[in-house]
Amino acid sequence: MEYRKIIKRLQQKNKLLKDKLELIKKKKTPSGYTEKDIDFIVNSYLELAQDMNNVRSIVSSN
Repeated sequence: MEYRKIIKRLQQKNKLLKDKLELIKKKKTPSGYTEKDIDFIVNSYLELAQDMNNVRSIVSSN
């Protein structure tokens, strides 16, 4: 099934995102996150949400 491949990819993406977020947390400065870090975080979660919606569409159409 195609959606199983997508779910597997989402799990891998989620793990990579968590790892990247941990690195960002470790380098956080006293003044906060950099704009580049915030952009990465927001865009990653938006992409993840879009992928999850795609999975829902595929599953509900089957």
